[in-house]
Amino acid sequence: MNNFLPWSIMNGIFPTTQLNILKGNYTKFLFTFISVVTFLLASNSYAQFRDNQFGKNRVQYKKMDWRYVSTPNFDVYFYDGGYDVAKLAAQYAESDFDRITDMVGFSPYNKTKILIYNSIIDLQQSNIGVYHQGFDEGGQTNFVRSEIELAFTGNKAQFKEELALAISDILIFEMMYGGSLKEIFQSSYLLNLPEWFMAGAARYIAHGWDVDMDDYMRDVMGRGKVKKITNIEGEDAKLIGQAVWNYIAEEYGKSNIANVLNLTRIVRNEEQSIQQTLGISFKSFLKGWRSYYEKQYNAIAETHTIPKDEELFKKNKKNYIYNQVKISPNGKYLAYTQNNKGKYKVKIYDLVKEKEKTVLKGGYKLINQRVDEEMPLVAWRDKAELGIFGERNGKIYLWFYEINKKGNRRREKRHFKSFSNIKNFDISVDGNYLAMVAEWRGKNNLYYYDYRNRKLTQLTNDPYDYLTPKFLPGREKSIVFSSNRPNDKVEVIKEQPDVKDISENFNVFIYNFKNPNLLQRVSNTLSKDLNPTPINKNEVLYLSDQRGISHLYKYDLVDSISTQLTNYTTSIKEYDFKKKDLFMIMLKNADEQLVRVNDFNTNKSTFTGKTYRQQVLDLRNLQAMKKKRQAEERARQIAEEKERKRLEQEARLEEIRKSAQVIADSVNSVVDSLFSGQSIPDSLVEKKNMATDVLGDSAIISTPDENLIQDSTKKEEVNTDDYQFDTFTKNKENDAVTDTTKKSIIDTDNYQFDTFSQGKRKSFLDKYRSKLAVKQEENTQLKISKSRPYEKMFAADNFLTSIRIDPQRGWGLLFEVAMTDVLENHKINAGIFFVTNLNNSNLFAEYEFLKTRLDYRARFERRNLEIPSETFTQKYHLNIFEGSVSYPFNITTRVSFEPFFATSRYTNTDILNLSVPDEVINYTGFNAEFIYDNSVITGVNMIHGTRMKARFEKYIGLGKIAANKGFSQFVVDFRNYQRIHKSIIFATRLSFGQFMGKAKKNYLLGGMDNWLFNKYDEETQNASNNPLNTNPGDNNSDLLFVEFVTSMRGFQYNKLFGNNFMVFNGELRVPLIKYFYKGTISSKFFRNLQFVGFTDIGSAWTGISPFNRENALNTEVIDGRDPEGFSFIARVKNFKNPFLLGYGVGVRSTLLGYYTKFDVAWGIEDNRQLDPLFYFTLGHDF
Repeated sequence: MNNFLPWSIMNGIFPTTQLNILKGNYTKFLFTFISVVTFLLASNSYAQFRDNQFGKNRVQYKKMDWRYVSTPNFDVYFYDGGYDVAKLAAQYAESDFDRITDMVGFSPYNKTKILIYNSIIDLQQSNIGVYHQGFDEGGQTNFVRSEIELAFTGNKAQFKEELALAISDILIFEMMYGGSLKEIFQSSYLLNLPEWFMAGAARYIAHGWDVDMDDYMRDVMGRGKVKKITNIEGEDAKLIGQAVWNYIAEEYGKSNIANVLNLTRIVRNEEQSIQQTLGISFKSFLKGWRSYYEKQYNAIAETHTIPKDEELFKKNKKNYIYNQVKISPNGKYLAYTQNNKGKYKVKIYDLVKEKEKTVLKGGYKLINQRVDEEMPLVAWRDKAELGIFGERNGKIYLWFYEINKKGNRRREKRHFKSFSNIKNFDISVDGNYLAMVAEWRGKNNLYYYDYRNRKLTQLTNDPYDYLTPKFLPGREKSIVFSSNRPNDKVEVIKEQPDVKDISENFNVFIYNFKNPNLLQRVSNTLSKDLNPTPINKNEVLYLSDQRGISHLYKYDLVDSISTQLTNYTTSIKEYDFKKKDLFMIMLKNADEQLVRVNDFNTNKSTFTGKTYRQQVLDLRNLQAMKKKRQAEERARQIAEEKERKRLEQEARLEEIRKSAQVIADSVNSVVDSLFSGQSIPDSLVEKKNMATDVLGDSAIISTPDENLIQDSTKKEEVNTDDYQFDTFTKNKENDAVTDTTKKSIIDTDNYQFDTFSQGKRKSFLDKYRSKLAVKQEENTQLKISKSRPYEKMFAADNFLTSIRIDPQRGWGLLFEVAMTDVLENHKINAGIFFVTNLNNSNLFAEYEFLKTRLDYRARFERRNLEIPSETFTQKYHLNIFEGSVSYPFNITTRVSFEPFFATSRYTNTDILNLSVPDEVINYTGFNAEFIYDNSVITGVNMIHGTRMKARFEKYIGLGKIAANKGFSQFVVDFRNYQRIHKSIIFATRLSFGQFMGKAKKNYLLGGMDNWLFNKYDEETQNASNNPLNTNPGDNNSDLLFVEFVTSMRGFQYNKLFGNNFMVFNGELRVPLIKYFYKGTISSKFFRNLQFVGFTDIGSAWTGISPFNRENALNTEVIDGRDPEGFSFIARVKNFKNPFLLGYGVGVRSTLLGYYTKFDVAWGIEDNRQLDPLFYFTLGHDF
């Protein structure tokens, strides 16, 4: 069961106050029922107690010293060389945060952590998710962490889209499975959404109505058969879901996206949510959705074509991803790459002989990891030599392969350690130079590499994106490429531009070494013009989506004319053209196909109209541009009006200043007349009064223009109680003005009148504007903290509460908890299993360090076993201190070495043996293990691939008492899961084990793991040599090491025992309802329902082999020796078949979050069929 608890309330789970939310009789009953069932339906998820885990590895090739920066809503983590990308990610995330949360209608509980990797190669070394590759068991609760892992591939526009998708995805997930404890339990048990719903919503919120989704829907409608959306999985479900949400946004308004999502969280059914929100039945909604895209396809189909079946160069039957396609210069060979979930191949096809061979292969199928679909990269060096950029062991290499009659030979390889990513490359005609687009420290630039002299020259140094450089034939000193740069000037730009300045549109440019400071612009459109390919020195082909579909165009460098050459219904993703042969990668029949067009005429042009999507987007762009121009015009008018009023005010002030100066001069004349004894003319007295009136009219000078204040975007409150008007400037050094309340003598000799400041004074409005501008700048500028070192803080990752049915102890409670740091480089596990008390229990605690290539583990385990009877009680204890070091060769294969020290203790509580001390035996030794796992999980209990484990254990007794107690064990477990058809799987397992040494232990064959209501075989239990026998005073510490071998259906526990075992299991797993029913399967029980037919064959024996009659099963030794009488020893041989066979049928499904299995099996022993046995067990696989 998957119980997803939001990280924000993790610390509040256990207080009883959280349980107070579960109110109401129905809720109490439901909670009680689920709690009881949780303890009654236990899983066999005790892998920490029993080392039977498989799983892929994460291999660390480099050391990463992590740091982080913080913003209001995100913590962005990075390591060496990633600081600039981390800041860019922080800007992108914050700039898009409000838009995403508004569309979703939900804000996260806590900050989201974003982990930035410098490349996909580095991302694949991450340990995050390494423990969540298998099935979640019943009773297991996984905490939801708001964490995002993202790799920077060198393309900022692509990086922004990927970041928006990751934020949208985790936000929707937290929205659906978060909230209070009551909502968490209800969502965990009752919320079951189809894949298209959440994945499609996240994709639409991030990408909107993009070209990829539009192409996909035209391909779907072109096939004329639309699958029911509830049955679509994987990438198809994401694109279909995106189309559904786009339909809602276009037809019913974007506001309904948040409405549907929030209502789904409440009603827990996507169909009801859509019906209630949109006011239309779900059936009618889907009908309208199909009609919406059918009309668009029909309009396009009239003027566009679909590649003919005979033009399909290779049919893509296995859903491969094609990335690169390159024709050799002589047109004889075709090189192309294909990728299957991380496992890639580079193939060369002889177009003349029609033969194909693989020159390079590598990679592994990845689970829950990002696949680098762009690597490897290929380019021809000459007519018979192919250059390949690829990755090995975390490093980027360039290989050259020679193509000859004997096959292919790798001539040389070169390591490019300076770059994190290489996006594209091309090789000059003479084979001596490379044009590359590579990324270093967050900058993706154009480089020129002299292969012979190993000299690298950087041609550009700016923050823009560059793609697909190609040498121009006949112009070897010119390179044509695609870029989203805004201008033609080549200059050094060290600072990252504002996120708004990073354009999503790409155009074609030419770099000329003769004029390196200025580029030649080939295209200038508001679209993505990509992959320019020169066909001669005057003509360049390129792809452009200016009409809504990525078509092939030709540009004439002489005439500066661009013409359209293709008119397919879906976009061309990659292409190459040589000798009138056009090869293209494009979508057809739901898969990427490799299409070949012979005798393609580049002089024949065509013309198509724009798609409906492009028309809508163009209209919106025009409306946005119109609004922008209107806003700019309005801002210009406001600015002009403000400037006009400012000039008028300054003119008025200037007039006042001049008048005041004239009056001041007159006053000075009056003063001079007084001291000289002359009379004052009446005219001067009137001017003095005028001066008093003028200088006293301070409102004329200091009052701000109310109209100017209203023009401002924000208003500042004015403190009218403490408002101070602007005053004229005084000379502070010789200030003769004194307090009017005090009597003072005027220094008439040094007295100076107040004058106006000759400089420009700041009015109230100027101060307001200045303050407002500062506030606006603070609001628009993102606050990113200084980088801080990463701190290891442990937090709960998951915990398990369940019941385990142990064959020796019976029913018991099982508790496990796991804690990790953010990077999951450190992990702490602890658990305990006990029956009624700790005398019958297992417990363990371990710490794992996974940061480096070698994985380390320290573990303590204690096993306690109490054997009670009417007359005595025996107690057995085993303590194991173990260290471990593992070396992963790759993601599928690893070896481990585990030295240990162990102590066993036997205590006899028999009243007759109280004085006998405990028997203690010390062991030392080691375990060595090899694990291979390339399996892929496609659903609940649905696996395909291969798994294998081989393990050797060596126990060495210490001291004289334990000299003969040493033993060894070798076990092999091989499993294969073969897909028969669609989701029908034939699963097989072959396992073998052998105990060796002086104190061999026993395997007990029969039954199934975690078998409720289990039974032991009565005949074996009553045998004198039964390994489980206990007698008073006898130390049977072997009980601590005994191994139960399952599955052997048709028989009870301990049907056969011995020092060796061998078992074969075969199951045909058929998800019957999911396989035949094409409608919506909302019930987890029916969706995960499997019908199984099985057969088990096995044996356990002591001796050479089960085929040798000297084994203990076929030879019985009767010891009749009597010292006082007649003695004899008899060896009785029988012809008993040493192998058991069982067969039967069963069903499996999810019941209340637990995967349950019910089997009925008939056993065959010595060609005799036994009565059927019924098995009710829990857990996945065998």
